[in-house]
Amino acid sequence: MKRAPEHWRFVSQLKQAIDPATAIAVLQFTGGTTGAPKAAMLTHAGVYANAVQSSRWFALVRSDAPESVLGVLPLFHVFAMTCVMNFSLIRGAAMILVPRFQVKSLLRTIHRKKPTAMPVVRSEYSVISSATDLPRTYRKSITPTATPTAE
Repeated sequence: MKRAPEHWRFVSQLKQAIDPATAIAVLQFTGGTTGAPKAAMLTHAGVYANAVQSSRWFALVRSDAPESVLGVLPLFHVFAMTCVMNFSLIRGAAMILVPRFQVKSLLRTIHRKKPTAMPVVRSEYSVISSATDLPRTYRKSITPTATPTAE
């Protein structure tokens, strides 16, 4: 009798049920408050709960336009993972991803794409809102939807 390839045994193990409350979905690496790298273990239930929470919070600031989220922060950052990626997935919103924070390019994207949500950190919002050399219409189209309390 011929043996199944090694990867098939792994696939059959995936079919086993997991406990979403305890099964690890993501190892989120962070420097935390100490700067020493460490991995926070996020469960399936926790990731889902964060997506639902952000979805309900964003419903309060929703516009009539089709939902779209402008992602400036890297998705490996927990704030962006939750408020850009997971929020977009749970709401069926379009993700507008920009590769890096460059004010002029970012504001042109905002003006052109008109996202309904733009999760940013405070320092990014400050730079955007104080960009005096940019057309006023670019700045007027910005409505920040979430900023964490600490950076």
